[in-house]
Amino acid sequence: MANGKRMVAIAIGVRKPERLRCLQGAVNGAHSFFEWADALGYEATLITDETEPVTVARLRAELEAILPPKKPPIRRLVLYFAGHGLIRGAEEGIWLLSDWHTEQEAVAVEVLKRRLGMYHDIEQIAIFSDSCRSWAADSGTADLDPSGVLGSTQTRQETMPPIDKFIAAQDGAETYMIPGDPPAEDRCLFSGVLMEGLWGINPAAFSENRKKVTSQSLGAFLRSEAPKVAQRYKLKLNPNVTPTFPEGADVYFYEGQPPNPPTFPPWPPPPASPPSQSGPGGDGLNVESADFIIDEPAKISVGLDEDPKGASLLRQLRNQPRPQAFETQSGFATEGEPIRTVWTTSDVFAEIHGQANWWRVGQHSGYTLQNPTPLLPFCATGVACQRLSIVRSTRQPVSRTRSNVRSPGWKRARFAPTPRLTLRSNSGRGSMPIRYSG
Repeated sequence: MANGKRMVAIAIGVRKPERLRCLQGAVNGAHSFFEWADALGYEATLITDETEPVTVARLRAELEAILPPKKPPIRRLVLYFAGHGLIRGAEEGIWLLSDWHTEQEAVAVEVLKRRLGMYHDIEQIAIFSDSCRSWAADSGTADLDPSGVLGSTQTRQETMPPIDKFIAAQDGAETYMIPGDPPAEDRCLFSGVLMEGLWGINPAAFSENRKKVTSQSLGAFLRSEAPKVAQRYKLKLNPNVTPTFPEGADVYFYEGQPPNPPTFPPWPPPPASPPSQSGPGGDGLNVESADFIIDEPAKISVGLDEDPKGASLLRQLRNQPRPQAFETQSGFATEGEPIRTVWTTSDVFAEIHGQANWWRVGQHSGYTLQNPTPLLPFCATGVACQRLSIVRSTRQPVSRTRSNVRSPGWKRARFAPTPRLTLRSNSGRGSMPIRYSG
């Protein structure tokens, strides 16, 4: 205890929410944060979906058992979350729990923060969030009920306590997970850098006198180091940090403080042909939505290597706008004539995703696409424009698209690039895939 008040830590990791792919790194990150907090004397609680779902009801029960007035006042509360997330407005972060789709409910981070600060006797709050900050892309996510998890209490603090915020990404941006070998070494990129700072492993995390890791020094370290680590993998990650703890009451770690930090495995080497950032203007496919991995910069199998105009078409492919994510984890984008309808097998559906030239593809049973499936899109003029094979769960190279009908007015419906892709299942282990974390 500090001045007779408790130091409390809560680490939440959700690796497999409904209809979203598995993020083992989220649970690994929660375990790492819990171990740090427990070793430094916090009353630490670990909440993961390894044995039971993480739901709003479960979070409420866990928090109410820890917080005042049921327990003594808290000097500092640190709250960590790793998993899938999104935003619906400026600074309106959402955490997706295990049953988010069934319940159409998710954690509204700002609301939870206010309720912690206004209705509970807590002097300081720190929030560490490692989840995507992508915009809600469709009604399935835009209409989620935002839950503050906690209700009000009979007591209300007159002012909000100081709140440190260490958020993995800026609004509208993704976060990343670096797979390890074995899966126990999967690391969410931001969390991996964060733990190096909290344990004082990297000297850059210490304040100028090199005696302690403070709110300010940790924030500066994350701003500097996370982009550097991301750059090794040709990725972009810029944390959003707001340190507010007052000087003298802002220490997370002292130099030489026992116990000794754990040994962290080195960051995996980058792949020979690293994945690129997704989204408009990027070079890569949205790997969060489809679990694609860039395999190698091999020849393009749609005839571009023999076509003298191939370089121009390749630039068009790479600059083609496409969504940041498909809830079904599979989909495609088109240019040219709009797609009127898509023919496919009876167990598969295809529907517009946000705008007329983006389509998501899934299965009626289970929602996310689990197996390769043929598609035949038709333009608004009735012309069958392209035969596609949308593939999800295989470790073999993906068959590229081939034109089916080359009639007047034909326009190619094409995947967001890259030209050579390998598909990764949630459980597969490739040479060095990089996947979006949230």
